[in-house]
This record gives sequence, structure tokens and C-alpha cells, in this order.
Amino acid sequence: MRASKHAKTLAVTLLDLSGIPWLLRPFLGGRGTILSFHRVLLANAQTLNPGTAVTAGQLESILQFLRRKKWDIIPLSQIPERLRARRAGRYFVSITLDDGCSDNLHVAAPLFQKYNAPFCVFVNSGVVDRSVIPWWTLLEPIILGTREIVIEHPSKGQLRFSCDSYDEKRAAMGQLLQIGWPDRPAMREALRTYCLKNGTSVESLIGQVHLSWDELRSIVRNPLASIGSHTVSHDRLSELSVEHARYQMQADRERLQSEVGRPVEDIAYPLGSPCDCGPREFQIAREVGFLRGVTTRRWNLFPSDSNALFALPRVTVSMAHSESARFVRLSAYGTWNALVRVLR
Repeated sequence: MRASKHAKTLAVTLLDLSGIPWLLRPFLGGRGTILSFHRVLLANAQTLNPGTAVTAGQLESILQFLRRKKWDIIPLSQIPERLRARRAGRYFVSITLDDGCSDNLHVAAPLFQKYNAPFCVFVNSGVVDRSVIPWWTLLEPIILGTREIVIEHPSKGQLRFSCDSYDEKRAAMGQLLQIGWPDRPAMREALRTYCLKNGTSVESLIGQVHLSWDELRSIVRNPLASIGSHTVSHDRLSELSVEHARYQMQADRERLQSEVGRPVEDIAYPLGSPCDCGPREFQIAREVGFLRGVTTRRWNLFPSDSNALFALPRVTVSMAHSESARFVRLSAYGTWNALVRVLR
């Protein structure tokens, strides 16, 4: 992991210094970029899933870079107009955060306020209700707080992992994520059983990581903020029937609007790759009243995307990108995105 991260940092630095990205920008850069974040952590906070987190320092360095470049930071609602304009105007960036984590309010929002940067938080209403167990995020505080984790899995039996060292905790996290994603209901049941056996409240554990309704309303009071849907329970939409996929989107939108008293115009499809959402999901999103939809397909925004507003690409930023400002610049210029596509 560390060697891979260092190699990526070196590649980003060398490519940025080469001048090639600047030369290719007119062809690959498009008119703008949507940046995707998840958790935003204080510098001393530990994480076992660095692919879905950045530090507050990383986020601030990105915001400083965007302001130095004098790129526009705009809400998602302004993207269609910018893409349809005859003249490109200044390059623009939109900022999104998935999963509705409480650090979005306590750590990230003050930075967005400091740099006058609009942002959108995508939320699962079932998680805010505490009726859905976000097992993929709850594993982290459980593993960080124990020297051994024993989980009774409904189909795989007893799963036991040593968690003495940080490396062992990372290994346990990785293996449990691999086990959990193919059978998410079973992992939710396993975590509920774990909490009952260990005298832990599932609801309080969720509250350590995710926003409550009061916290979500606090975010909405910030004029820079908007709230988007991430479906009720973060299930992979492509695996659901049309009726269930529609419910996941429509019920989430209606609940969020009722609780925060603001229109919910945007949806981030859970997981968001071409395997997780496609034309069927885009059409349902349109039918239930959304105006835009964002994926995790890595690319920039071009005028042609004005005809595909329910399938907008994003660039995910995480701790894996220690040279955060360089990474954002290479992504905005389009070079890193193209390189990733070629290597895949």
C-alpha cells in the first residue's frame, strides 16, 4: 500500500512537472470538473479506508489551489448553464461529498465557508434514520477500537481477525469489505449481532460516523450547502427491480425534502460505476423528479454532457493522493483521467 502510494505520488509529480498536461488541456480538460469526496478527517484521526477519506489539510490545500487558479467553484445547479454556454468562460469546479458523514459538518463545512466554496452532501435517509446499517463505514470504528474482532456471519460462520497492530487492522478491514459487498444483508445482520453481543448500540455507532437529522438541518442552514440523494440504503441499483430502484430514489428524495425543507435536485448513484448504474437508473432518476445525476465515472465535463445530465462524471479525491493540489490539476487538465483509462 505504502509503496503504491509513493509510486503514485512520484508519477503525479513527474507528470505535472513535465508540462505535458498543460499542452493537452485544450483537448482533455473540458469546461469543468466535479470533485468527489467522502470523509474529511482531522490530521490526527486514523482511518482504515484511505480510499474514501482526505485530511482537512488536503482539502484546504485543494481549496487554496482552486482560489489561486481563479477557477470558479460553483454549485451543481449551475453546471447545465455553463455547459450550454457558447463560450467556455472560466474553468469551473463543483464539490460533492458522498455518504453523509458527520465530519462533513464539523470538519469540511468550516473550510468551505472559509473559502466561500459551494458544496453538495449526498445522503442516505435510511442511515440518518438509523434504520439502515452502513456496515461498510461501521467496520472502521469497531476494528480501530479492538485488538480482536469476532463476527458471526450468517453464511460464512465465525470470522475472527487479530487487530493488534495497524497493519492487522487494515488487513481485517480489507477482508471484511471483500466478504461484505457481495452479500450486504448478511453483513448488516452480522454487525447487528456483533453489537448486541458486545453491549454496543448500533444507533450510537452510526452516530459516531454519520449525520443525524439535526446535523443535516444544520448543514442546510449554510447558504453554500445543498443536499442530494444517495438513495435510502446505498444498495447497488442495477441489482434491484425497477420498482425497488424507483422506491430507493423517490422515497429518499421525498424524505430528505420533508426533513430539511429544501428541494433535493441531485442524486449520486451508490457506487456509481457503469456496472452499478446505467440508462435504466438515469431514466428513473429523471422520472422521480431529479434534475441531475452524478456517477463515479472518472472524466471531466464537456459541452456534450449537457445532453447527459443524469450521467455526469466525477473525479474522486482521497488520501491516496498525497500531492492533492497536483492531482486535482492533472485531473482538471484531463491527463490523469486519460492515463487511468489507458492503464485500466
